[in-house]
Amino acid sequence: MEHKEIESKILELMRRSAYLYENNIISEIQNKIGKHNANPKKIKHILLKLSDKKFIYKLKNSHESQLNRSRRSQKMFGPEWRLNKNYSKEEANLKIVERKESPKVKEDFIFGEIEGVKVGDLFTDRKELAKAGIHKPPMHGIWGRESEGACSIVLSGGYEDDIDEIDFIYYTGAGGQNIPGGKQVKDQEFKKQNQALKLSCDYSLPVRVTRGHQLLNGPREGYRYDGLYNVEKYERVKGKSGFFICRFYMTSISSIENLQTTLVETFKEDYVPVVREDTVVSKIKRSVLNREKIKKIYDHKCQVCNISINTPNGNIAIGAHIKALGKPHNGPDTIDNMLCLCPNHHAQYDAFGFYIDPKTFKIVGLDELNDKKIKIDKKHKIQREFLEYHFVEFQKNN
Repeated sequence: MEHKEIESKILELMRRSAYLYENNIISEIQNKIGKHNANPKKIKHILLKLSDKKFIYKLKNSHESQLNRSRRSQKMFGPEWRLNKNYSKEEANLKIVERKESPKVKEDFIFGEIEGVKVGDLFTDRKELAKAGIHKPPMHGIWGRESEGACSIVLSGGYEDDIDEIDFIYYTGAGGQNIPGGKQVKDQEFKKQNQALKLSCDYSLPVRVTRGHQLLNGPREGYRYDGLYNVEKYERVKGKSGFFICRFYMTSISSIENLQTTLVETFKEDYVPVVREDTVVSKIKRSVLNREKIKKIYDHKCQVCNISINTPNGNIAIGAHIKALGKPHNGPDTIDNMLCLCPNHHAQYDAFGFYIDPKTFKIVGLDELNDKKIKIDKKHKIQREFLEYHFVEFQKNN
């Protein structure tokens, strides 16, 4: 009898038989298919092959001698033997159960593009995203490791504070809801997935973005891979429900025009194309001029601490905006919305570590400088409305 024919008969026998006794498994098979058709060595070889691919052998007994025999049997049949202590010695036998093959999922934790996946590719569900290696977690919106960073997010409309305009996203971190996709009932912290996404910002790691059908900007059905985004900055602010959220500002590496052209076939019927005004060049020129002007007015000294940082390459100071530029603040790029600050106080001011009283121009929140007025040159007229805006944001964040 040919090898394949013997294997086929053993396979058929296994599917029909509920149990085969461990001690007599070789002779049992020989009796069923005929001793003249297969010798013990050949049967062992076929059983090993089947145990690797199709079947799991389970030993059901807690008796020590039977356990020892199972260890000897492991050498014969491989590591797929399992001891279950819920059975008596009399019930000791070998149960043969067909192995259920699990879908193959790419396990690699990879930053950047996935080979074979293009922007605009559609996926039926989260399982398909996992199989492709784009986003492995079946529920979590962030795929990341607290000590390494985040490589992928999925937008599915689960948080009320999200803002999505295709080429840029205000993405709300994970946690604090009563149920997934429910109400925000607790503060979020920069821990676990949120810490991972924070690291992606700190170390400039690209993040894959996938949008679900639940979004206005999502596909008609399923999930759509929308390419790589950079995490430009992060902050911890109070959300719409009054609890602190971890918020991440993310921008696509592609322009809005390229994204919309690539994704046009996948958008919903009611999608409204985004139009961006071409004002980047003039804004950059104006920003450089104003920043240099404000630093010159104060001779590169910080308006808060009055310190100038000197280096062999020149003095260091920052022309900082009181009401931040861009969404969602939309402050103007003008001198009356700017301060000259040292790097330390610039970082603290942007992070709402202190504020400047709109009425008195006094510093509030810095222990060593609390209640002191900032330095104001007569050439510099600060609009109080911008200080008031910053004060309101300070209250939200503290």
